[in-house]
Amino acid sequence: MKNDQKQVHNPFPRNEKGFMGAGQAELMILVAIIAVILAVGIPQLSQYKEKKYEAYAIADLRNARDCLTAYAAHHKGEYPESLVKAAEAEKTACPPPSEAVTLEYKRTTIKVYEITASHKSGKKKYKLNNNDETVYYRFNDVPAMVWQKL
Repeated sequence: MKNDQKQVHNPFPRNEKGFMGAGQAELMILVAIIAVILAVGIPQLSQYKEKKYEAYAIADLRNARDCLTAYAAHHKGEYPESLVKAAEAEKTACPPPSEAVTLEYKRTTIKVYEITASHKSGKKKYKLNNNDETVYYRFNDVPAMVWQKL
């Protein structure tokens, strides 16, 4: 090299050990660490997705309850035959359910109802009635299971 030329510093030098001075053993350790992180993280991700589905179903269940309460307040305490009728009458109090949530409404008498909700990707079904404001759940694949308090 001539004296009048500057030497340029290479930030990623190659040497006899390999790229950036990392040997094969160091790279194997790095791969193992990444594998452990993925093994721990992937199951957590599925749990978070399940909680998201549960939250959608419970939120829609409570929105339906609020819609029915608003309807009953305007109709002498009587509940409608269907959720559609309540939603048509109480447009401001009845947001539409989430796309993947199924709501089932059953009116046993004019003053008593029961709503169930489930997300198509979730594993649980939720129930709410106006006698007891508690939300109950059970697993979709175990229909004989007793309803549990949430």
